[in-house]
Formats: sequence, C-alpha cells, structure tokens
Amino acid sequence: MNSTQELLSVIRLKKYFPLPKKSFFQKGRPHLRAVDEITLDVKKGEIFGLVGESGCGKSTFGRTLLQLYSPTSGEVKYFGRSLQEFAPKYARKTTADEGIDLTKLTPKELRLLRKDLQIIFQDPYSSLNPRMTVGQIIAEGAITHKYYKKGSKELQNYVVETMKKCGLQPYMLHRYPHQFSGGQRQRVCIARALAVKPKFIVCDECVSALDVSVQSQILNLLLDLKEQEGLTYLFISHDLSVVRHVSNRIAVMYLGKIVESGNAQDVFENPRHPYTVALISAIPTTEGKKDKILLSGNMPSPVSPPSGCPFHMRCFMAQECCRRIPAPVVEIEKGHFVACHFAEKTTEEKRKIALSKQKVKG
Repeated sequence: MNSTQELLSVIRLKKYFPLPKKSFFQKGRPHLRAVDEITLDVKKGEIFGLVGESGCGKSTFGRTLLQLYSPTSGEVKYFGRSLQEFAPKYARKTTADEGIDLTKLTPKELRLLRKDLQIIFQDPYSSLNPRMTVGQIIAEGAITHKYYKKGSKELQNYVVETMKKCGLQPYMLHRYPHQFSGGQRQRVCIARALAVKPKFIVCDECVSALDVSVQSQILNLLLDLKEQEGLTYLFISHDLSVVRHVSNRIAVMYLGKIVESGNAQDVFENPRHPYTVALISAIPTTEGKKDKILLSGNMPSPVSPPSGCPFHMRCFMAQECCRRIPAPVVEIEKGHFVACHFAEKTTEEKRKIALSKQKVKG
C-alpha cells in the first residue's frame, strides 16, 4: 500500500460517447461528455459519496472506474496489490506501492482483478439472472475465480455463510429471483459481490429503487459489512441525506465534472459552490422552516456543454467571467476543494444573494 493509504487514484478521467452525425455535411462527430476530466482519490477503508442530479454522469463514472466502460482518456490507479500476485508469467511488473493503471490492462489481466473490484447495481430486478437460483448466482463468482470447485460441499457451505452475512436464510438457496421482494433481491446482489472477497465496491444508487424502511436496512447492512470485511465503498446517490449518513468524504458532480469535494462534515456545514449550497438547502429538516434556493432552468446537454463554468447558466452568482473562463479548483480549507470563481465568499453570503434574487423574481 502506498504511503497515503489510497486504494484508488483517478486522474483526469474522461468518458465520451460518440453520437451519429445529424447530417452528411456536419463537421466532426458529436460526443456526449458523460465524464469530463475527473480527478479524485479514494482512501482505503472509507466510504466516498458521489452526489448529483440524474443525468450528471455519476453511474457512468462508477462503471468507467471499474473499466466496464472503456475510458476515453485518463488513468485509474489501483493500489490494492501487484499483478505478480496473480499471474507472474504474463503480467507486467508492478508493485502495490506504485499502483496498477486499470486503463492499461489487457482483458485477461483485468479479469484477474475483477474479484477485488465489484459493483452493486441500482436495479435489483434487472441485475439478477432470472434463470439461475440464488445459490447459483452467489456461487458463480467463487467458481470463476477458483475459490471452490463447482458442486463441492465446501462451496455450498461458503454460499450459505455468505447469505447469512447478508441477512438471507439458508432455505432461500434454491429459490429464483422472482420469488423475492426488492429488498431481498438487493441483499442477493450484495451477497454476489461479497462472495469473491472484494476490497472495493461501487454502490451505484443501490437503495434508490427500494422503500424507505428497506433502504435503512440495506444501508445498515452495508455499514456492518464494511467493518466486518474491511471494505471500501464508492457510494453513488442523488439523495443527500443518505450520503450524509454513510459517507466519510463526498464529491458533488454536475454535468460530468466535480464542482466540490471534501470531508462530508465540511461540505455539508460549509458548502462553497453555489450548486452545493442550493442542493443542501433542499434537504428536509425538522428544525423549523428553512428557505430553499430554487435553481432556474435544467441541466444543459452534455453533448454541447456551455463554455466557462458548466453551472453558470443556472447560477445565482454568475458574472461575465463565469461565462468565458472555466472555474479554477481552489482549496478553501485542508482537503476541501471548490471549482468556483467566487469560492472565497461564505455560505451565508451566497445564500443571501440567492434568496434576494428569488424575492426580486417573485
């Protein structure tokens, strides 16, 4: 492990999806910029929350991180181990300290690391094979990565043990996904990821499709498993209250870019980007009436993003410089980064400006 205890380091990661030309005479091929030059680190043993509205590129970032989508450019370094531990015959020479750039791996090399890097998908209804029993689904990874032989008694005992960890009873072993509720299916998805003994799991909106009461059960399960198994999570969600509850550090994403990141407490108590200030003002509270900051318009198209700061078209702080010049990333306190031309202005100053403009419009 490297000296800073990073597990993953993402450097200027991009994922652009090519689109068909609208006409024969159109110059150049248009692209949808789902992930646009993201740089961040995920530390060993932490829960890193990633928040933002639907369509901002959160899920695409999580899948590109795991190389389920091939990145357009950038690096994803994994410091969990060296490839020589897996395949000394053909793996390139790397050490755990220098990290493995996942974007440079061949499919065969990447397959060796799949057991370390897992994902829990958003929809438990479509992410399970309806033709396989729960036991077969959970055992598949353990067989593929040669932990146990197919059909062995040891494998069945291991699957039952994994199911128990995830709150599933042994009698469910031979049932099919359609026989379970949404919460139980998500537990199966968690057990499937856990069965290959991973070090890092991307939780891609894994509670958003569930009832509120079931959400709390799944969140508590994830927190318990993190402590028991020494896991690290990238927790993707659009629900800020959930992210605040589970995360150590968070990043706020808008139109494919990170606009603010830092310790969860710092970001929630002292938000500095206008977008973060507006999002946090919308969190329901029991502490009496709180004025909400209403953003005008919708998020621009990632096919033709605006020049300058990506948020300037909806921002209550926008000036001419915001429309022309990309916002610099400023560290306003240790580990707290903001991409804004007016990062030095306090949260309260930004709130007053936003609410005063709302009154004028009203």
